[in-house]
Amino acid sequence: DLKYWRSDNSKRTLSDLFQNLYEEIERGESDIVLGFTGQIRSESEVSGVASYRHGYALVKRMKYEYLTRVTVIHELCHLFGAVDLEKERSIMNKIEPRLEFDEFTRQIIRLNRNRRFDPAVFPLSTEDTNSAIGFYLERKRLNRGEAGVPIMLAIFYLEMGDYEKAIQECLEAEKIAPQDAAIQKLLRLAQQRK
Repeated sequence: DLKYWRSDNSKRTLSDLFQNLYEEIERGESDIVLGFTGQIRSESEVSGVASYRHGYALVKRMKYEYLTRVTVIHELCHLFGAVDLEKERSIMNKIEPRLEFDEFTRQIIRLNRNRRFDPAVFPLSTEDTNSAIGFYLERKRLNRGEAGVPIMLAIFYLEMGDYEKAIQECLEAEKIAPQDAAIQKLLRLAQQRK
């Protein structure tokens, strides 16, 4: 289903535009919403943003079609539990993504291939959630400074009601990416639930 989205010109970051997309475009019967914008022209800003829980992704149109294509695939991978990676020749490399899939990303996407896209229900079953936590913990042991790993762990721990672990993972993610507003939001949620 294609819909025209008139983005809010007062929004200056891709994160703000993502929030605007989420508020303006309803999913309806669709599993995901994938938005495109040409509004943000800054080369230094991220090229895309996605929400695992909500099934929304937004991609900035770029100068070269290949880069836009890679970014679309990268953001769609986020909808299936993948995270930005360091030191990997992978579609999930946050600096230089390639059209290759590393083994960790393959495992996470396979686990999420039948995920639910109903916003009222957590994407994975309890069994698959436990498996995902195992994969993320294994990746975390590599100590590569990948903020997405503790963020995803925090999301899963929140769902399981382990607020203490969720808070700990948010604090670890905050050390890696102190300016990330999503981490702060997740941390506040975990603290409120605790």
